[in-house]
Amino acid sequence: MIEHRIEAQIVKVCSMGLKSLHLGKTIGQLRDHFAKLASQFDFNVCGEGGEYESAVFDCPIFSKRIVCSNTEIVMHEDNPVCEVAYLQYKELALEEKSPEELKNDKELMDQLR
Repeated sequence: MIEHRIEAQIVKVCSMGLKSLHLGKTIGQLRDHFAKLASQFDFNVCGEGGEYESAVFDCPIFSKRIVCSNTEIVMHEDNPVCEVAYLQYKELALEEKSPEELKNDKELMDQLR
């Protein structure tokens, strides 16, 4: 995902080692942290065990990116061992990509075919 420029943000956490402060960060930003958690807690870096949920805000198949200007953290369970929290998006908008970004996206998609 990271290598193919998929910008997925963490929108919910529910795992030892993940806290509400990780909400809104991209998987790319948390890559090293995820690797550390995998060795400590048998954490699935893909989130397949329900450790986190993500949402894609940009990727090569999008002609525009999604941007958020206002969020709120909702704490579902304030447990010191395993917080359960999610990010509520209050304001979302579509943002144009530059011609260069669109060109790079097309080249990547052509390589993947």
